[in-house]
Amino acid sequence: MWGSGDSHSWSRCHAGSARFEKGRVDAYSISVFATSSTVSLPPGFELRPVTVEDVQDLLAIEKDVSPFPWNARRFGDSIKEHRGYVLDRTGRVDGFVFFHQVLDQAELMNIAVRPDCQGKGLGACLLQFCLDQIANTVRRIYLEVRISNFSAIALYLKFGFQQVGERRGYYVGHGQKEDALVLAYDFQ
Repeated sequence: MWGSGDSHSWSRCHAGSARFEKGRVDAYSISVFATSSTVSLPPGFELRPVTVEDVQDLLAIEKDVSPFPWNARRFGDSIKEHRGYVLDRTGRVDGFVFFHQVLDQAELMNIAVRPDCQGKGLGACLLQFCLDQIANTVRRIYLEVRISNFSAIALYLKFGFQQVGERRGYYVGHGQKEDALVLAYDFQ
């Protein structure tokens, strides 16, 4: 799994600890992992960069959790253009996060956990990992969330995100529209 590809260095969070090891990452990783994290994963899980081989798993998760799911092209483009990581449990993708950074601002593009794995703190692990990756280089991270996605909103508020706007009819699909809240987290 690791050790082949280009020379980008990476660090992997071990289950149950915040210890990192240096290694190598494949050509699909477009950025270097941070050197530390406060993420503590349950036993058997690891965070790793997303690859194109993960797209079918990502599509399945997205279809199960989102009324406005990303398609294969959107995932493929995000793998090439943004930072993406998956929660891997012995070869099974149970969650993912995509984010990108421009200068001193970032955007959380997408975050999701398999329905049968929800309620176990995995979404919080993914979000914390994202924040840890950009904490030293970003002043603010933004995200949009459906106004009906109460569990996600609760998670974001728990982490200290604040509402900074609203977008009417932002989510469009299946003949319906839904408003989005715009939330932001400011790094101190």
